[in-house]
Amino acid sequence: MKRFTRRRRRVLSAGFTLVELLVVIAIIGVLVALLLPAVQAAREAARRTQCSNRLRQLALGMHNLATAKGHFPSLSQTYDDDDGRRKYPGSYAFWVELLPYIERANLHSQLDLLEDPWLVNAPKNKLLMNGLALPELTCPSSELPLLANIERHSDANARPNDTQSTRPQFAALSGGVADLDSDPPPRFLDDENETCCNCCGGSASTGIFSPRGILAPARQESKLEAVTDGLSNTGFLAEVSAFYIKLRGDQIQMFGRGGILFGADRRTHGRGTRYFGATTVRYAINTKSADSPGVHENWGINLPLSSSHPGGVHVALGDGAVLFFTEDMDLATLKRIATKNDGEVVSVVN
Repeated sequence: MKRFTRRRRRVLSAGFTLVELLVVIAIIGVLVALLLPAVQAAREAARRTQCSNRLRQLALGMHNLATAKGHFPSLSQTYDDDDGRRKYPGSYAFWVELLPYIERANLHSQLDLLEDPWLVNAPKNKLLMNGLALPELTCPSSELPLLANIERHSDANARPNDTQSTRPQFAALSGGVADLDSDPPPRFLDDENETCCNCCGGSASTGIFSPRGILAPARQESKLEAVTDGLSNTGFLAEVSAFYIKLRGDQIQMFGRGGILFGADRRTHGRGTRYFGATTVRYAINTKSADSPGVHENWGINLPLSSSHPGGVHVALGDGAVLFFTEDMDLATLKRIATKNDGEVVSVVN
């Protein structure tokens, strides 16, 4: 009788060797390293577009306001009661007048404009503004916080119960600082420059203000016909959306410390008036030193235009167009663009 024996076949299971696995991991790592910068660049491009759109909406809101009232707002404004009594020493920022034209009419109607624009002395508005976020006044690329102290003008004086709201990350352009005779041509000239400001000493008192931006000084009408260089050739609003750096290396958020309310420390314009929503161009784009003359948290009128975008900032022109100005733009050219009537018309293209 024959016996049949079964032969067991040895089946080898398929798999990776350790070397093959390491090679695959290395390839994936290389692909991630190649793709990550592209993903980050795409995200920044999207944030940059959103930033540009927000600035454009603000400029269009300004034009809607001008259509309704016949002129742009001034840098600051007062709102007296019927008997004309003086209620407070300072004045409100142009942002307040703009609110109904950027879909914030409800907020505007709730503000008590007979209170002091400085929230330290304004209990009703302090309660209203505390915790209020205004993302339309910020740039998504910015590293600055959405909510910050808008009640104190110095971090050293901050208190735990101070009002936290959005500090605007856009500023009104208010002309330029005249170049020195020793500066190389082409020089920018302005015989209307004023020393600024009447507070705080140090770099806060070494500022230079120009009243020749599109938005006129306190309580003066900002007439469209006064922009003789042309709305399409004159800067209107610009980014100030980055941290500045002090000499000891600390980062500091300087612009917009009064939030949307505090416009100036006086009711009417005079030499030394501090404007809290404007900047007179003195430094190149993205010069982020916090200790230069005219640059100060309380209040420097010459805060440089700044952003977290690589290479430049967004600027809205008087006609509502938004362009990207690069860091290597000639400073004299930037000053001319920020000035409405110097007669040196600069054709702005992007």
